[in-house]
Amino acid sequence: MCLLENDKYLARLVGISYMIGILLQFVNNNIIHSEMIEAVILSAFLIVLVALLIKLKPMGENASVSIVDEEVRENFKESSKSTTLGLLLVLLVALMTCIFSTLDNAVTLSHIAGTMDIGQWPRIFLAFSGLIAGFVFDINNRKFMNHIMYCVMILSTICIAVIEFAGPFLTGLIIFYMSAGFFVVFFTAAFMEFARYTKTPELWAGIGRAVNNITAAVITCGSLALLSSGNSIAIITIMLILFVAVSIVIAIYTYKHKVFTEEILSNDILTIDDNERLQTFSEEFSLTSREAEVFALLVNTEESIQAIAESLYVSRRTLERHISAIYEKNRGQIPCRFDSALQ
Repeated sequence: MCLLENDKYLARLVGISYMIGILLQFVNNNIIHSEMIEAVILSAFLIVLVALLIKLKPMGENASVSIVDEEVRENFKESSKSTTLGLLLVLLVALMTCIFSTLDNAVTLSHIAGTMDIGQWPRIFLAFSGLIAGFVFDINNRKFMNHIMYCVMILSTICIAVIEFAGPFLTGLIIFYMSAGFFVVFFTAAFMEFARYTKTPELWAGIGRAVNNITAAVITCGSLALLSSGNSIAIITIMLILFVAVSIVIAIYTYKHKVFTEEILSNDILTIDDNERLQTFSEEFSLTSREAEVFALLVNTEESIQAIAESLYVSRRTLERHISAIYEKNRGQIPCRFDSALQ
């Protein structure tokens, strides 16, 4: 998260990582039966992880960051709006965890009661649900991520009622694993995205998992007691209360997130209005004087490529070569709004 400047595919990255992790767990637990081989494999992965962390640390410290992006981030780190948005996200994940954890407990109790032997194979479905969630959430730069997650939560709430009233258990099981994958990718991607605009991004990027685990641990005893009581009316009533609470919080959070994003975009605008800033920016990305001139025109005018070429007294093809050179120098580092301008 600290290395990514363009987070266009953030949820997709989370979904793919989650899928790979679950599949490796499945292989380790079900296919490998030698403790020695398990120890060797786990040790190898640990070494790779440590090597990656060592390699990424200096890159995170020295990663090239746009001047204006850094200024905008610093402004929002001091803003009470970012704190409010973070607290709303924490509350939202905590409330959703109450629903998803209860669904998890309902499936577990049904498994214990002998309704169906779940086994380990459904975890493969969990892995691919996380992958699907990543690709679905990233549609239109995660514009509809909250709405999609809300629909998944509705399905999960209905699923609890289905299991409680002895409905088709297989349906409930499929919904459970699907919703679990979507939920993990949701709270991970949401906090990683928000972490950019906090004073401690490394901390906030992992808060989603922490809130999920802590909430699940706190409510587990009460949730199991409620499900074991056999009082269907009480179970459905509490689920409906939680559903209404999540609906209210997610509506407020979605609105606040939209306002927050729009304010960032309105402030996060490059205005190269003096030689010093242009010089600094050009040096940072190793632009030639001609490329710097082209870049300034691209981000400060609404002119077409042809009009810019004419104003510079060069052919369109020559201008396109300059644009291509700028894009290649800044690929993976330049902010997404410039990325679209260069394209």
